[in-house]
Amino acid sequence: MSTSNKQTIVIIGSGSGGALAHTLAPKLDASKHELILISPFPYYLLLLPALRMIVTPEGNLNSTEKAKIPLDNLFPPGVPGRHIQGLVMSVEEKNVILEDGTTVDYDILVLATGSKWTGPIQFPFRNGDKAVQSYIEKQRANIASAKSVVIVGGGAVGIEMAGEIRHFYPNTKITLVHSGEAPLNKAYPDKFRRAVKNRLEQGKVNAIYNDYIDDLPEGPVKVVRTRNGQELKADLVLSACGPTPDVSILKTSPFLSNTTTSENTARISPTFQVQGHSNIFAIGDIIDWPEQKQISKTRGHNSITEYNILTLLQGKDKESMKKYSGSKEMIAITFGPDGGISYLPLPCWDAVFGDWFTRTVKSRGLSVGMARPNWGAKVY
Repeated sequence: MSTSNKQTIVIIGSGSGGALAHTLAPKLDASKHELILISPFPYYLLLLPALRMIVTPEGNLNSTEKAKIPLDNLFPPGVPGRHIQGLVMSVEEKNVILEDGTTVDYDILVLATGSKWTGPIQFPFRNGDKAVQSYIEKQRANIASAKSVVIVGGGAVGIEMAGEIRHFYPNTKITLVHSGEAPLNKAYPDKFRRAVKNRLEQGKVNAIYNDYIDDLPEGPVKVVRTRNGQELKADLVLSACGPTPDVSILKTSPFLSNTTTSENTARISPTFQVQGHSNIFAIGDIIDWPEQKQISKTRGHNSITEYNILTLLQGKDKESMKKYSGSKEMIAITFGPDGGISYLPLPCWDAVFGDWFTRTVKSRGLSVGMARPNWGAKVY
């Protein structure tokens, strides 16, 4: 489907891709360019509040005024951008093919397909809003009725999940099973990981390290067994094993079949161009880059990608493009709405902050008000 002879930028994915579309479109010349964002839904669900959303209805987070961000204000009036609601199935050399057979031509393509999640935040988006709301209510009911919960995975998702349950259900027994010797992974200094370990202990979370649960049961359970043979009583087992980069359309597209790694990431150059394809960019969780997958990386990825797309449209050579050099790892981990623990690498020392700082920057509002303007959405 080609609407004109304008140069067309197609962005697949409404997360970091939607934020990029919002800032890039106003910089384009409407007489020469068109920007098309393709995503399966009329909104983007901000995942930062997801773990609280599945525990409690407090805050009405699953609404278009909070975490569910409508895409209808993504492009201001007069800006050469539009949203196509559809699912991209494959990528060809000059177009992408949607599930309904529609083809959308591109001159420049941006892949921002994000990650696939497991466990309770694996929302059934494709089944529609009612199915998503029903799913959320089911997760809340499961957690509310459980007297003992086992969480598998001690990364940020598992820790925050434990914190939300502990806050809203203070009498629930919580066990967290983690394959590492301490919470999180080695991207963070031992000092911070020890502090997180202490925070879990203070929150009365029984953490088991250097162990794993291989077979995650579905539905009600009574006992689960770890790889090392420990038997744990549990009314509910929740997976917090983290996401997998969604590179499915790269793998199903012969044109891009050699662009993925064994780690399910997209091979890119420091300009965010997919290796071997100068007019295709990849950003967000799917890129092959030695850094943690976090929404906080969006601004760094997008600013360079935006500059390089404009450079390409202007006909300048690759030497004029900006290159990404990574970013320092920092993190704020909530432990319910009243606190948490944060790590910030400052010039002189690695700073660890506790409840007040974390509550202020993240825990209380889960960054919803700060995030919504990135998609042109109103803050309520």
